[in-house]
Amino acid sequence: ARQISELGSWVITSPDTPPSGAILEPSPTEITEWIAGIGPLGISVDIETAGKHIIMVGMCRVDDLVPICIHFLRQGGSAYWSAHDWGGVRTQLADLLADPSVSKVFHNGQAFDIPILEANGFPVAGYDFDTLLAQHIAYAEMPKSLEFCAKVYLGEGGWKHILGDDSEGEWK
Repeated sequence: ARQISELGSWVITSPDTPPSGAILEPSPTEITEWIAGIGPLGISVDIETAGKHIIMVGMCRVDDLVPICIHFLRQGGSAYWSAHDWGGVRTQLADLLADPSVSKVFHNGQAFDIPILEANGFPVAGYDFDTLLAQHIAYAEMPKSLEFCAKVYLGEGGWKHILGDDSEGEWK
């Protein structure tokens, strides 16, 4: 409704195009710079897993909606980072997630993301809001998936498929 009143139409981004400014394959320096740009509204966090193993932590700065993907594994299970780089990347991610001064929004965080992050050595502090719970409270009869909520509330289409290419067996 806001987009229609402000822009005259409802804009849904292409599901084949990453969100504007997306950092899909960051370097350790890009991660540091992204973290430095976190504003007062904090970040949203979502994890991708294979069982209880984290494959990736996706985050988005709420103030400017710039997303970043912190990969753990490549498709097929091989390490994404060199042993040298992983130590610094892991430390940056752990420090960010444990920082209570950075507000964090999850989608099903209490029941899924946070327990898995913590079981893998990433304590979470600063958890402030859960979009799945909000969707359930506001519209119990409607779907709760993150893809549905992102499409309805943000105009963002599905995007998980742009991270991988099944024919190659590697992350794009």
